[in-house]
Amino acid sequence: MYLERREIPPKSYFFLLAFNLAAGCFNAGFVLAGNTNVGGVLAVQLAWGDKKDFNNTEMSAFAVLGLMIGSILSKLVIGIGRRRSILYANVLITATTIPYFFTSNFGWLCTSRLILGFCSALIINASSAYIGETVPKEYQNGVGTSINTGIVTGIFITNLFGLLLPDPNKDEAAA
Repeated sequence: MYLERREIPPKSYFFLLAFNLAAGCFNAGFVLAGNTNVGGVLAVQLAWGDKKDFNNTEMSAFAVLGLMIGSILSKLVIGIGRRRSILYANVLITATTIPYFFTSNFGWLCTSRLILGFCSALIINASSAYIGETVPKEYQNGVGTSINTGIVTGIFITNLFGLLLPDPNKDEAAA
């Protein structure tokens, strides 16, 4: 849009772009840090018993596997366009996250973390390319930090919400 006319868009455009990219990358932090906070609660809720550590590890592995697959396949997917890739990945993230919060099926928990990891990697790679192609040189450093800011904010908010979760070790100590 702005590149075709070769004029620099207003600064508000770059703030909106940075916000959108950070919101998309927020999911990567959520996927990476989410299991550390909810693992104990899920173990109690889903009665994992002795398999608690294995199931937590497996859920984390699916997120990392999704990130790896997304990083490897991102060049093919980004071929449809950087902006489209980011938008489609965000739609898929929303469609996957909503049932993720309400499921009690371990298979769906692992599958959704795989999908979320894939979409996160896709957004991170597409965002980097999109910034390089659309943002003028003088704004690239500022807008480029939105990717890392989104990831760190996702980790921070996930850990903040983790403080609100019940402590599953409290019941074990009372017993």
